[in-house]
Amino acid sequence: MKRVMTTLVAVLLISACSRSTGKYPEEKLEDLGLTLRFNSPAEVSGFLSPGIDIAEAVEAVDPSSMRSLTFICGSEDSVLAAPLLQNMIIPVTLSCEGFTGSVSVGYTQDGLTWLPGYSWDIEGSAAAVTATVTISNITERQWNITGLTLLDRIGNPVCGYQDSLTIPEGELCLGWWTSQGTALPITLLYGRPVPGQWNTLQPMVMDEIGSLTGVVDSLPEWPFRTGDTLWIPAEEGISLLEDLTQVPDGYDASLIIENTTPDPVTVQISHPDRLPRGAWFIESSSFEELLTIDPRSAATVEYSITYR
Repeated sequence: MKRVMTTLVAVLLISACSRSTGKYPEEKLEDLGLTLRFNSPAEVSGFLSPGIDIAEAVEAVDPSSMRSLTFICGSEDSVLAAPLLQNMIIPVTLSCEGFTGSVSVGYTQDGLTWLPGYSWDIEGSAAAVTATVTISNITERQWNITGLTLLDRIGNPVCGYQDSLTIPEGELCLGWWTSQGTALPITLLYGRPVPGQWNTLQPMVMDEIGSLTGVVDSLPEWPFRTGDTLWIPAEEGISLLEDLTQVPDGYDASLIIENTTPDPVTVQISHPDRLPRGAWFIESSSFEELLTIDPRSAATVEYSITYR
């Protein structure tokens, strides 16, 4: 599938401190761009500002917060910069290839990362999902940039802001995308997102769905997508109790579904026919895929997990 980078649309929330004073490498650059990842150093790129020579740029290098450094410059600047860079404790690339007349500088910078956030609202059968981006800046200064690109965990660009933007100290929240749709009955989905068990989920069929990029750590991605449907954790109100009895070719099972709310609840039951480890999910003759459970009541479905 072709990935399309969408545009961040608005500043929603800023949590910032006052700017520290001092000289930083990016202050000697123009057309400053940032590329941010989840949990890795940011990539900073730009061109030396008029009146700044390459020796001044080298003097501004801060190995304590930079992981690597690249200069693309003309041959004269290359000769000047080479001895100044030779004792750097970080990897340095000095090249004339691709030089366009302005010295290009690129480096990696600690302290700038981002994470996506997803929220949703369901009223009756109407569903709305909102995606936002939170940029974390712990570099102890603000950044005035002219371009921003955000990458997912495998390095694909997923969104950006191609205009002037100030990133303050602390956190900056930007709008990403919104989608409207229809909420379907609560679904008990076997095996996803947690394998080997029933998951109580709320499916929503959406008109348009933006990019979904997961969160850090081992938590499931919320929401997750199948086709035009987004899945989120269902609100409280359904209690599940599964009973498994081992038999020679697998397990006989029953699932008690309790509605703990004061209202009737309709539940869709969904499962794969073939499980990841090769077992077959076999419905009993009384198995129902759509149940309406009365208030403060319970229903039971029976099935087997069979290895053939």
